Amino acid sequence: MKEIDDCRVIKILNEFNIIVNKGRIDGINDFQRFLVYELGEQIVDPKTGRILGTLEIIKGRLKPIHIQENMTTAESDEYSTEKSQKLASYSTFVENKIQKPLNKGIKIGDFVKIISIV
Repeated sequence: MKEIDDCRVIKILNEFNIIVNKGRIDGINDFQRFLVYELGEQIVDPKTGRILGTLEIIKGRLKPIHIQENMTTAESDEYSTEKSQKLASYSTFVENKIQKPLNKGIKIGDFVKIISIV
């Protein structure tokens, strides 16, 4: 998987959508999934004193919905399910997939990285 350097949130459109500063020329495609995060504290192994790295504080998972040459609009890729009973039958339940809004803590400048290809 290609690493994309300095990918960040550049605009928050609404509770479900953001724009990132990378697009088609950077290798973004429809099959990728993104992770929005900010950097937290440096983590040190208490036994060895070895620095393990910087904690990534996860703010959301997204998928691209519109890829332009230099930017991409992405939407929340997190869902909850809700079971509801069909009116016509007392024994049949339907699962509704409900898109979750983005974490209200997402802000312009947050880091974005590719986490998977579906």
